Amino acid sequence: MQKNLSVNTLQALKDRQLVHKGSDSSSLERRVVSSGYSDFDQRLDGGWPAYGVVELSPENTGIGELRLLEPVLSNLAILRPLQAWVGVPACLMPSYLTSASRERGLIISPPDRKQTCWVVEQLLLSGCCSSVVCWMDELSPAQAKRLQVAAKESQTLLFLIRSSFSLSQSLPVSMRLQLETHDSGLKVSVIKRQNAWPLEPFALDLSKRWPQLFRREKSEVHAFCPDNVVAFPLVNHLRTKKS
Repeated sequence: MQKNLSVNTLQALKDRQLVHKGSDSSSLERRVVSSGYSDFDQRLDGGWPAYGVVELSPENTGIGELRLLEPVLSNLAILRPLQAWVGVPACLMPSYLTSASRERGLIISPPDRKQTCWVVEQLLLSGCCSSVVCWMDELSPAQAKRLQVAAKESQTLLFLIRSSFSLSQSLPVSMRLQLETHDSGLKVSVIKRQNAWPLEPFALDLSKRWPQLFRREKSEVHAFCPDNVVAFPLVNHLRTKKS
């Protein structure tokens, strides 16, 4: 009797598509959107998840996390131009924003974490935004689950930027990445991927897309003094003139 109950329970879970067989790759549907970086897309089987919560943890604020997101934010804004930035820790430079964000972007600064979660959830449930970028360090599994459900229901991509997170804490999100500085751009560690295995850390080259941010060899410049320019100081010149 117990065996039949277990079989029936397992079959019921399969009927509801709550059980995935590792050997049956055709039953697993993953919708992705290109990141704008070919190497990143190749390693992550197409790029970012099309919707859901992506958790990013840069080792320091401003190491290139927004440069990493700029291409996908631009592509997402083609269909739904409205984008939101919540809890921004500093003044956003125009170069960090897509043209759509500059024209139809919301920058919201809630007073505390509880209201930040509420604001982000309402933005997701509205279905008006193509993407939401939020800075929030403290997040409980229950809060993450609410945001994940809201993002999937509205088919919106939420990038959650946290200064640090515990590797032992597993939040119900679509993807989890750690970012570190690298000579050519960023060192990316994929800690978690929904319905896929984590990845070994890899270097992502940002220098081709953002060459102005990286060192270039300095060329020697030889400046010649024109005839009508008097070199300073003028002490010797004045003494000669008085004498």
